[in-house]
Amino acid sequence: MQKMKTLKVRCSSIGDIVAKATGGRTISVGAETFVKKWLIQEVTGKRTLDVSTPALKKGIIQEDEAFYFLCGLDNRMYIKNDKRIENDYLKGEYDCLDGDTVIDIKCPWDAYTMPYFDTEPNKGYWCQLQGYMALTGAKHARLIYLLMDAPEEMIEQAERKAAFAGLDVEAVRKNMTFEDVEDKWRLKEFRFDRDDDFIKALYERIDAMREYATTLIP
Repeated sequence: MQKMKTLKVRCSSIGDIVAKATGGRTISVGAETFVKKWLIQEVTGKRTLDVSTPALKKGIIQEDEAFYFLCGLDNRMYIKNDKRIENDYLKGEYDCLDGDTVIDIKCPWDAYTMPYFDTEPNKGYWCQLQGYMALTGAKHARLIYLLMDAPEEMIEQAERKAAFAGLDVEAVRKNMTFEDVEDKWRLKEFRFDRDDDFIKALYERIDAMREYATTLIP
């Protein structure tokens, strides 16, 4: 077997590993699960398949459109990042670095999944952007939700399903497009700063995960 790579964590997975250890463990159950999956991938060369949901698919397809929509809202042209970067512990691909601020955009499925009334950022996304700040050296973060139209192919698919079921086809398109919504209701933003204590603890957690991995190797 070829030499295994050093375990690193994708920024999008940070939220899965940072819970406190319980039951006499050295790391959390989520962190143990992460290590086991990583180890299986390393020794077999087989990767787990990413789960694809309509919401995730929409976010991926509309990524560029959402980015340029934000440029219009902010009245400035940002430079979109398209490269994955990594350090000794983490890897990830953020959307944009604007000076000392990292920007990441999320595209909710519909108006009812926009966090309009939340006062604190989603914990998993907060962790993800802390990772991006660790990778880039940024001091600040903007977590931005943008309410974007669903891709035309997804709308048409939903319309066909509605027609087959005898439902209101016109309502499908109306609920999946948002050009009739004021811009201020198509955006929800959270701003927060880099937490060096969290990043330090995160690196210590990854060190502990690497140590745990050695206990699983025959």
